[in-house]
Amino acid sequence: MKKSKLLLPLISLFSILLSACVPISSSETPSSSEEPSSGEPSVEPPSSTCDEDDMWCDVGDGGDSSVYVPPVVDMVADESEGYSFENVSLETGSMAYEVFVRSFYDADGDGIGDFNGLKQKLPYLASLGINTLWLMPIHPSPTYHGYDVKDYYAVNPQFGSMNEFKSLLADAHNLGMKIIIDMVLNHSSKQHPWLEESYLDRANNNIKEDSKADWYVWSDKDKSGYHSYRNAYYEGQFDASMPDFNYDSPSFRKEVENIIKFWANDIGVDGFRLDAVKYYYMNQTVKNRDILTWFKQTAIQYNKDFFMVGECWDSNETIESYYDSECDSFFKFSTSLEGVGAGAIAPQIKRFISANGFGEEIEKREATIKEKNPNGYYSYFL
Repeated sequence: MKKSKLLLPLISLFSILLSACVPISSSETPSSSEEPSSGEPSVEPPSSTCDEDDMWCDVGDGGDSSVYVPPVVDMVADESEGYSFENVSLETGSMAYEVFVRSFYDADGDGIGDFNGLKQKLPYLASLGINTLWLMPIHPSPTYHGYDVKDYYAVNPQFGSMNEFKSLLADAHNLGMKIIIDMVLNHSSKQHPWLEESYLDRANNNIKEDSKADWYVWSDKDKSGYHSYRNAYYEGQFDASMPDFNYDSPSFRKEVENIIKFWANDIGVDGFRLDAVKYYYMNQTVKNRDILTWFKQTAIQYNKDFFMVGECWDSNETIESYYDSECDSFFKFSTSLEGVGAGAIAPQIKRFISANGFGEEIEKREATIKEKNPNGYYSYFL
């Protein structure tokens, strides 16, 4: 794994998970010599016929033998062999922390989290072994979540000024931390001035070089996923407040290149979390992969280590097909969301599957990715 990679690698994932799942012997279960308080009956714990390799416990009272009684693990006393615990570093990868700036830390007392508040907490975050901060949308937006952008060249004034963001970025870099930001390029806010300009240019048949007539997907007739705007309709597959961009427009693509240059070069962020990568072209995987490769090739003109992680809500097979692009990584949501399966965290924590089985599943998935993109890897949610 190259030093430029930012998100959680396998060793970090395993270090966190295996610490909760080491095998123990029955002799490690602690006992108590403390007597019950006066007047309270003494209750003996149920006997168990479990051995240390059996995850299903017979509770010894005729009850359901499928009731799982988790063992108590004393990590200080544990001397199990075969596990290693290493410090996280940029050499072995890093751990990323997702920050919703609005609710993280309020430095000026207005009830809204801000850049200065986050900056104050950088040393604390660094002390936790966090090397990368992923900031949820920080652009101006009419909504609290920010996934409908009104201006791609500015920051939300509720969070602070652009100079305050630059100061946050500089302090993070001084601590050896990276900052990546959410970049929502599938759609804008309906309140973005581009939508009105696009409508007028289309209505007036403006074909000049500065025309935005084709920046959005328009129709003269109503269709599924379209929404009315004066006497026309625009595509907005997520919501009426989020009109979709048209990636068949050469002039819009030029604008996207300007946006990438602005953040990668002029401001100096370390990467993007790319929202809704399946929808640049609605569920057209090949075209979407081409878009992601173009994003990456544009960004590395300004920062050769610029990192991109994509949000692709789909099956493992579909997500892995996106590694044919040059996007560095994609979130593996199933690891944290699935309740069953060898590659899911919850059953591993509960010892429904072995640590070895979990590791083997992750290793298999990573090998599949490497066949498509030798520099690619999954980003795991914990």
